[in-house]
Amino acid sequence: MNFHNISIEEVYRALNSNSEGLSLKEVYSRLENDGKNKFKDVKKESFVVKFLNQFKDLMIIVLLIAAVLSFIIAIIKDESILDSIIIVSIVIINAVLGLVQELKADKAIENLEHIQKTKVRVKREGKLYIVDSEDIVKGDILVLEAGDSIPADARIIRDVSLKVDESALTGESEPVEKKNCISEKNTSFLEMVNMIYQGTNVVYGKCEAIVCSTSYDTEFGKIADSLLQKEEGMTPIQTKINSISKVLSVIIAVIILIMIVIGIIKEMKMFEITMLAISLAVAAIPEGLPAVITIVLSIGANDLAKKNAIVRKISSVETLGSTEIICSDKTGTITQNKMTVQELVCDDKIIPASDIDINSLLVKSMVLNNDVTVIEGEYSGDPTEIALIDIIDNYDFVKELKENNKRVGELPFDSDRKMMSTINKDKDGITLFVKGSFDSVIERCSKYYCNNKIIKLTLKKKKELKELEIAESNKAYRLLCFAYKTLDDKYDINSNLEDDLIFLGLAAMIDPPRKDVKAAIQLCRKAHIRPIMITGDSLSTAKAIAKEVGILEHNSEVISGSDLDKMSFSELKRNVDKYSVYARVSPINKLDIVNAWKANNKIVAMTGDGVNDAPALKVANIGVGMGITGTEVSKSVSDIVLTDDSFSTIVTAVKEGRRIFDNIRNVLVYLLVGNIAEVIVVFICMAMGIEIFSPIQLLYINLITDSIPAIALAFEKEASDVMQRPVRRSDGTFFTAFLVAKISASAIIKTFAMLLVYSFNFKYYGASSASTITFLTLIFLEIIYAYSCKNLKNSVIDKNIFNNKVLNAASFALLLLQIIVFVTPVKDIFNITYLHLLQVLHSVCIVLLMFSIDEISKIIIVNKFKD
Repeated sequence: MNFHNISIEEVYRALNSNSEGLSLKEVYSRLENDGKNKFKDVKKESFVVKFLNQFKDLMIIVLLIAAVLSFIIAIIKDESILDSIIIVSIVIINAVLGLVQELKADKAIENLEHIQKTKVRVKREGKLYIVDSEDIVKGDILVLEAGDSIPADARIIRDVSLKVDESALTGESEPVEKKNCISEKNTSFLEMVNMIYQGTNVVYGKCEAIVCSTSYDTEFGKIADSLLQKEEGMTPIQTKINSISKVLSVIIAVIILIMIVIGIIKEMKMFEITMLAISLAVAAIPEGLPAVITIVLSIGANDLAKKNAIVRKISSVETLGSTEIICSDKTGTITQNKMTVQELVCDDKIIPASDIDINSLLVKSMVLNNDVTVIEGEYSGDPTEIALIDIIDNYDFVKELKENNKRVGELPFDSDRKMMSTINKDKDGITLFVKGSFDSVIERCSKYYCNNKIIKLTLKKKKELKELEIAESNKAYRLLCFAYKTLDDKYDINSNLEDDLIFLGLAAMIDPPRKDVKAAIQLCRKAHIRPIMITGDSLSTAKAIAKEVGILEHNSEVISGSDLDKMSFSELKRNVDKYSVYARVSPINKLDIVNAWKANNKIVAMTGDGVNDAPALKVANIGVGMGITGTEVSKSVSDIVLTDDSFSTIVTAVKEGRRIFDNIRNVLVYLLVGNIAEVIVVFICMAMGIEIFSPIQLLYINLITDSIPAIALAFEKEASDVMQRPVRRSDGTFFTAFLVAKISASAIIKTFAMLLVYSFNFKYYGASSASTITFLTLIFLEIIYAYSCKNLKNSVIDKNIFNNKVLNAASFALLLLQIIVFVTPVKDIFNITYLHLLQVLHSVCIVLLMFSIDEISKIIIVNKFKD
């Protein structure tokens, strides 16, 4: 039912209530029938489900199949099942790593949430009761005052100077004036001045209101209800890993087919052919890849946490690097979420707030005509009034001024007068201080105060002051006008005290941008990322802030929510790139904007803190919630939560995402080159009837020698041009012409090195020794090739070759490990024979030569193939 466009008497009848409130018996009955005024706890995935979800990956499935096949081969051949055990262990380790990251993120989010049950005053049976907010029912009479949280949607019955902060629901940063009236039938809930909503706060005045909706029937609840289930999409890195898995599956299938053909030609038994084909297929799989990718993403997530961004879903770390559009809320993200006085208009001039004279009459008026209180050392009250006192930056001065000028009367603010007045008494007499809108106050002024003189206010002077007021308003400042007059001891509070006033001046204030936002916006543009502002604030305020920080270049790039409502989605999709600033938008508008960009194949990051942001946060590729000001609902649907609520942190996170993608790509190339080279060598040798590597040696290479340097590559610093490159296409293939050429060239070089070493040593030292030295050569190649993969396009042979300390330590540890493997009794497990020092030196020389050739090949590949 629409309660906003009917009389209070009709509301009472509809809710079966009255001005005295419900009976206690009726309250209990309604609680029993309607349930408590709270949201159901969202059913979280159990520990077991979270763990099982880690196996939903094509590469993991391929590995598990490989483990099963390896197990079958071992059983048939009566060999050790160690290979299968190792593969399954790696899969489980990968799952544990992913699970740990998710649990860490969940814990971090829980630490950010301080949502508690609130107490609220209600009138029942004509008496006041203080009850838990969840025990509110429809028909209850709420009794609210400044500082109270509103526990349900309610219709105002009576009010005194009521202002409500609705930013969590609407995005509007300034408090909204509310009053008892009847609104038009088709009024948007954003414009219903006679309704107050759950999740918002009273910041000024007081009221009584009758509860119309509770729990999921509230505006807050409707949004929360739509977010209980979040549809998960594939992130760019998941898409690319799946692509690689599919390519590997095709390669494996081709290998098996070729082996069958060769086997038939050589008249081998079908069982023997099948066993060889399966063995080769298992060798082709990079068993360590899933674990390495998870570790790389986990390292990235930990780095982001240190930079004030908590990653809730590990796969979203890399998606940040693909971000093309950042849709950001204004209040608290781009701005400081703190009204601040910027300028004062007094004594016929505009002065910066920093140059304020705290002994001036204007300052005295700002302090005394002010209802701000101090709670636990912090100012509490209307943000606008807090701003008026904040600029003084001298609490003792404020306290002394109030003590020496006792308030003896007041005329509260109301929406008709648009003014508030206080009567203060000091040793010199009684003074009326007035503040309100410029038009309301100036019409009641007959004089003005300038340079300690009181001068008659002429029409010409009024016009000049109006021009000043317009000039300040054009800067998107919110203006408060101040005036005063002295009273005698016999003043009548009910007379026209607010006439014949003396104009004092204006205070111009705004919620200013964060200091680091402008530089972050410039960095976005250099990185080919488009910043978009979406806000519930007014058009003029949004426009001014957007221009100041560099989001807005032309006024034609601004559009209001009402204009958006007139567009069809297809129109918005065609025109969405024309707009950089959206003002006075609804939650549905925000949702449509994000969907329009996504429909144009853009990767969209959306920031927000309120319930009104949650639907858009849910559908964005990256939902970025606010850890400080964010509601529980907005944080629960976000992929990343900022602990400092700053736009610049988003840009830092994007930069980190690009670095992570670069490192993941380097890791993938490193692992694929190694596996392809191994497969080619094993295939050639198998075709010739030679077993060059044993299964345990291949697993050792894939899981130890490959994986440790691959993980170390995750610590590589970002390239100097990481934030100057165009954004990579999210739907682009991983296997670009450049990467295919790079992988192929490096794999051929590695293959040639191993075959060369094997042939030479086979001739002079025999098959067993040749196989061992080739195994060692492959290990050396993997260690040194990790350095080549620090940069796929430019030579790493320069002063920065050893700047990755983790990679240096990993390489040194691997070299020490080889001493254990090749010298101690452990060598028997790996079928290793004794080697001569000369063999090792020959191997090292060939490895260094191949490394140099690979570095030189980068120049040719970069020039010939597009990336």
